Order: sequence, then C-alpha cells, then structure tokens
Amino acid sequence: MTEIDGELQNSTTKTFQKLHPEWFFNLVGALYMIIFTVGAVGNIIVIYGFKSNKKLRQQSESNKYIWHLAITDLIFVCTLPFFAVDYFHKHVWIFGTYWCKICRFVSKVNMYSSIFFLTALSVDRMIAVTRPTSSLWIRKARGIFVTSIAIWCSSLAMALPEAIYSTDTWPMFNHTICGMSFPKNSSSEESITRWYNLMGMYELTKCVFGFFGPICIILYSYAAILYTVQWKLIGSKDGKSRATKLAFLIVLTFIICWLPFQALSLQSALGGFLDVIYMSDSAHGFFRKAMPYAIFLAYSNSALNPILYAFTLRPFRDGFSGGKSFWLRQKSEKQKLLTPPAQAPQLIVNSSINHCNSMNTNSTSLTAEAKSSSIKRIV
Repeated sequence: MTEIDGELQNSTTKTFQKLHPEWFFNLVGALYMIIFTVGAVGNIIVIYGFKSNKKLRQQSESNKYIWHLAITDLIFVCTLPFFAVDYFHKHVWIFGTYWCKICRFVSKVNMYSSIFFLTALSVDRMIAVTRPTSSLWIRKARGIFVTSIAIWCSSLAMALPEAIYSTDTWPMFNHTICGMSFPKNSSSEESITRWYNLMGMYELTKCVFGFFGPICIILYSYAAILYTVQWKLIGSKDGKSRATKLAFLIVLTFIICWLPFQALSLQSALGGFLDVIYMSDSAHGFFRKAMPYAIFLAYSNSALNPILYAFTLRPFRDGFSGGKSFWLRQKSEKQKLLTPPAQAPQLIVNSSINHCNSMNTNSTSLTAEAKSSSIKRIV
C-alpha cells in the first residue's frame, strides 16, 4: 500500500493538467456555465409556476416533490460557476477552503436529495395508479411533508463528510485543488490501509444509497405502473401510450445521466480503494479521463429535471402558456395606449376632405343664390 500511495503522490501533479488538452478544460467550463444558465432559468420557472398556479397545487399533493426537486436543483446549479472557473484554471482552485467545502457539500446534498425526491415521486405515482381507491396517509399533505423533511435531513446527514473533510490543501499536489479525503493519522502501513478502506466504504455508500438502491425502487415503481396501465386496461389507449412513453423517458433519462458517474465511482470504490476487483494501469487511466465527462452528464440532470417533471404536467403548461399570453396581451395593450390609432390620420384627412367639400358645396350654393338674386334684380 505504501509504494502504491507513493506512486500516486508522484503522479498526481500530472493527473489533471497532463491527461487532457487545454481545450478540454475550456469546453467543460463552458458546458458547466450552460448547465447553470439552463438549470437556473428552468428551475426558477418551475418554482414560480407552482407558486402562481393554484390548479397545479390542488391537482395532486405529490406535485410538492417537484417543487422540492426544483429548489435543490436551483441551489446546486448556483455552485456550477465555481466549478466552471476551476476548469478554466485547469483544476486550480482559487476560492479557498471555505467555498470548497460549501460547493462540494451542496453538490452531494443535490445528488442525494434529487434522487430521493425522484424516488418518492415514482412511488407516489405507483400508489396512485395501482391503488387509486386507497387513501394512504403517505399520499396526503401531512405524509408528503414528513417524507420531504426526512429526505432533506437524510441528504444533509449523508453529505456531511464533504463539509467536514473537503479541503483545497493537498501536500501531494503542486497546486491547490478542491477535493475530499479523510485524514491520515500517520504514514504507517496500518494507517494507510485504514484510510483506503474508509475512502472505499464512503464511495461505496454513495453508490448504493445515491443511485443503485433508488434506481431499483424507481424501476420497480414504473414497472408496476406500466403493468397496471397496459394489462389492466386502465384509461384510454392514448392515455396508456402517453403513460408508457413518459415513464420510459423519465427512467431512461435518469439512468443516462447518473449511470456513468456511479459506475465509475463503483469501480473506484471496489478497485481503487478496497481492492475487491483488479484495476490495471489502463483502467486507472480510463477512469481519470472519463470521470469529468461523467460528472458533467450527472450535473446536467439538474437542468433536465424541470423539463421532465414539470413541463410534462398539463396544468403547469397551461399556466405557463396563460401567463405568457397574459404578458403578451398586457404588452400589446400598453403599446396601443402609447401609440395613436393607425386610422386616426386617415380619419382626419377624410374629415378635412368632407369639410372642404361641404365648404365648396356651400360656396357653390351661395354663388348660385347670388346669381339668381342678381338675375332677379336685372329682370
């Protein structure tokens, strides 16, 4: 273990800046800023939509899970500019230890809470479809409130090691980076072995509770939904088709976004720390090169969630369309008030012409009368 650790320390200065070309860091930083922009706008719209649309709140109590999901995604994407600047500086952290702890803590809270809220939402939808006549307390306002509080508390507790042990001070690096590592009491082989086991168990915990456990529950929930809709003939044919496509889209997007990151994390836990599986040098190299892309893909889920879980709800779309129509109508009316009517000049011209014609007519009649009177005088 000591020789391996020493080799890792000697090679870590090249890990970040030598494995990738310069354009890679600029590209990932730019992609993080795109996720930040799309995610911030999308989640703000979701939060505003739930606040302003009473019908959306009254349609189902479980829609509050989407509201909580939008909040955690919005908080998380606000940390992405820090990670973007970190990539622009080639993994040189310039914001200090305090912000390193905050950013990593918030990112892990988002990882746990978003997955937990998606799991709670899928279980709620499964109960609503498979047991529509039941009135379980977990689907009522109090049950959803208790579940949401439990999700927030568990997410904060599971992400607490990031707030405690994250640091930008690493003696093995020639520059400051933001990372998380449990402390080593000494340089003895026993202490190093204990550190590897502790890091491996922490990574394994993140994989089990942060992805593989919830994904099993989600897959089971949507399998039950599809079975009920397809085989028990609930709803119309079009309704069954929409439910099938929506469930497939939700699960597929969730897996695409998180599976690469969690699979690499599992590989790191079992092969890099716990030595359960063998990792060759090429496997270590692949891990270092692929992990930034996997992290970006996982982070992009915070920008896709508003689209998948809010814009697919008809009341939200109607409310958003109604708000957009109302805004356009108000803008049009304001422009009408500020701009004179388009037909006003024509009316003025027409009235002027009519006035002139009437004056000409009157003058003509007066001339005729004058001629008549003069003729009479002559006669």
